[in-house]
Amino acid sequence: MVKDCKRRCRTGWLVGCLLVLAGCTTELAYNTLPFWIHYYLDDIVDLTATQSRQVKADLDAVQQWHSVEELPRLADRLTLIAAQSTERQTWDQLRDHQAGFKTRIQATLNALIPATTRLLQSLDDRQAERLIQFLKDEIAEAQARRDQQSPQEG
Repeated sequence: MVKDCKRRCRTGWLVGCLLVLAGCTTELAYNTLPFWIHYYLDDIVDLTATQSRQVKADLDAVQQWHSVEELPRLADRLTLIAAQSTERQTWDQLRDHQAGFKTRIQATLNALIPATTRLLQSLDDRQAERLIQFLKDEIAEAQARRDQQSPQEG
């Protein structure tokens, strides 16, 4: 009995710590996303100081908009899904959830269009070539991975 209680306590602590860690990690990842996107872009095209400032400002603005406008909508959708999770879902409900998430993703991508356009217009020939080569390499790697898949996986 005591051993079972200790095991339950340890399991409870472990689950609790994992949930806190997952929550902190998610928040940390979301809050540092502009930094990592900038870092990744700079690694690909070697941004100038002016481009770097513009990209940082654009990413910060999109994240600010996203946290005010989109996160509450996503939270509402997840709350609805959680509320409906105890009942049997209909195909219409599942399609509605899918459409809801698709709409939120589309809104986020639309918010990134002006920043992406500004960045692409600011690239010089060398930077544009680096970006094109990077994209070609990524496509070639994706095609190689696809070609390695068995017919059952594809």
